[in-house]
Amino acid sequence: MTSIATVAPSVTSAPRVSFTPAPGTQVVATATGGIGIQLTVARGPLSPLGRQNAPRAAPPPDPFPAPPATPSPPTATPTAAAPSVTAARRLLAQLATGERAALEQLLEAEWIALHPDHPLVRLRATLDLRAFAAACEAYRHPDQGCAATYALETLLAACLLRAFYHESFRAAEQRLLSDRFARWFCARAPRDPTPDHSTLHRCEQWLQTNLPRHLHDELLRQIDTLRPALRAEGQLGDTFALRARAAAQPLLTLIRALARQLLAALGATDPPATTATQPAAGTAAAGLLDAAQRVALFGAAKERGMWRLSAAERAARLTPAAVAAAQLVARVQAQAVPLTPEAQVVWTRLAKVLTDEFTLTCDAAGQVASAARRPEGARGSYRLGSAVDPDATWRVHDEQADFGYNAGLLVGADSALVRAVRADTGATPDAQGLAPMLADQRAQHALAPPFVVYDRAAGDGARLAQVAAATNGQTRLVVQLRAYQQGPRFAPSDFTPLPDGRLHCPNGQIARGPYAAGKAGGHAKRGRTYYFTASQCHACPLLERCRGTAAEPTNRRTVFISDFLLPRLAALAFSRTPEFAELMALRPRVERVISCLVLHHAARDCPSYGLAAAAFHLVRCAVGYNLRQLLRLLHRGARPTPRPPPQPPPGPPDG
Repeated sequence: MTSIATVAPSVTSAPRVSFTPAPGTQVVATATGGIGIQLTVARGPLSPLGRQNAPRAAPPPDPFPAPPATPSPPTATPTAAAPSVTAARRLLAQLATGERAALEQLLEAEWIALHPDHPLVRLRATLDLRAFAAACEAYRHPDQGCAATYALETLLAACLLRAFYHESFRAAEQRLLSDRFARWFCARAPRDPTPDHSTLHRCEQWLQTNLPRHLHDELLRQIDTLRPALRAEGQLGDTFALRARAAAQPLLTLIRALARQLLAALGATDPPATTATQPAAGTAAAGLLDAAQRVALFGAAKERGMWRLSAAERAARLTPAAVAAAQLVARVQAQAVPLTPEAQVVWTRLAKVLTDEFTLTCDAAGQVASAARRPEGARGSYRLGSAVDPDATWRVHDEQADFGYNAGLLVGADSALVRAVRADTGATPDAQGLAPMLADQRAQHALAPPFVVYDRAAGDGARLAQVAAATNGQTRLVVQLRAYQQGPRFAPSDFTPLPDGRLHCPNGQIARGPYAAGKAGGHAKRGRTYYFTASQCHACPLLERCRGTAAEPTNRRTVFISDFLLPRLAALAFSRTPEFAELMALRPRVERVISCLVLHHAARDCPSYGLAAAAFHLVRCAVGYNLRQLLRLLHRGARPTPRPPPQPPPGPPDG
């Protein structure tokens, strides 16, 4: 079977091109009586126009040859049918611009039709790029303020392509130049210009600033439209370490870097390691440090490297620097001039580092006189480790410590689709991001999974209550409960709360209350307080185990019942059922997803600085992974037909 494309010479301004598409790929050019050019497209591999040289082997003979050419003068008689693509290119070059472009588009469509199983062809037939571009109409050139040079569908398709192949911006630019499927996926004609790496970078930076989760949310909406049954599946959750791009700095280097940033924010020049440079006169930094303090803080002009010092010598250099930095912090705070927002942020970071790492002692005048390093267990929480990336902290998981961020995700229990991702600083507890991810799903997709399987990090009453509040009670948290140390006395779990709010003790007495729980640590306690009078406890056989031996018999017994006790008791009862064991057996699947993200989508290392960049990197990794999962879903079932753009999801349920 062949396809014939006949291009006649232009006699008017409008080109005339006729093309009959059919499965064929090898182009053979012949002359049609000196009137036009006949291109025969036969079965076989076709080299991309302008991409590679003609094949050396002669093509197979055409089973349906063209009719013989009409005799013409010798000067106009072309050679016999040229069995090469190069001859076709030469003849195409002689056509008018419009005729050549139209013919190339037809040949491109013929090429795409011959490869329906290519991943990009299947994705383009399934996804609606217009829906991705609809929410980005506000995109403008960040420098010029004008509209985008390329269509939004092209730019967002290129972002999806970069996530799918997990490539750098330059590698994505090269793919658009050399891969005809990538050009077609991004709606670019064979000879159309393609976005370069700087254009793609500007587009993703705009997405990171304005719509960081747009690509992931829109992709999930279209997948849910294609497979509505996936919305009813349960989910699995876990966390993993996302290492920061910045390296953790030694404490002395960190203090010096933050002090330099503070002086620079106050108007001083960046102080080098010398005593000669002083802040500019009249600036906010003038007079904050004398020459001796600057040497103690920033070091002498030619000091020995830290790697050459012993532990005692390093401590001797660290202590004066900490004292000088604390004096700098105190003097900046005592200034009458208010700080700029940038200076206030840096000042807060430097003060936190000093209070987390040192015990500062002041003299009679109120000046910081000495600094002693805190022991390992007495240092502050969420300790900073780098002045380059102050959002990154240490994530300690078992015996593994990583400097960076704590990445959380929720995946479908059956489809293994990444449903939600979240990045927090590394010192954030593992289960802290679970309830926000569920709340975001409910707000963005009106989705509350029937269950979420998590590890023991979420096995307390507070997490159970948070999940119930985030999903309006529609999601069950399946988790191994953490065991609490049980002392010799009765615990609150030994008392039975009644539906009407009353409380029974193990001996059957009804407590007085409930009453307000008061405060603990400056915050209101979440729970209720109950009292048992001395007369109720008199002659009780469980008196010693309930009140202990040191309690006076005339004192009342106080019991605090947390708001999280009832969810914990319900989870404890569910953990004894066979259904709980079946659901917990699904949890290893999330580890496979994390392994795939780390190995094939570089989800272990953040390519940029800051928490926002880390969160956007996780979104991009999830998009690339979900595109591949979509191909697997399409492979399991019938090929879908192109669908209309999905409607925006309804608002979250009330409550």
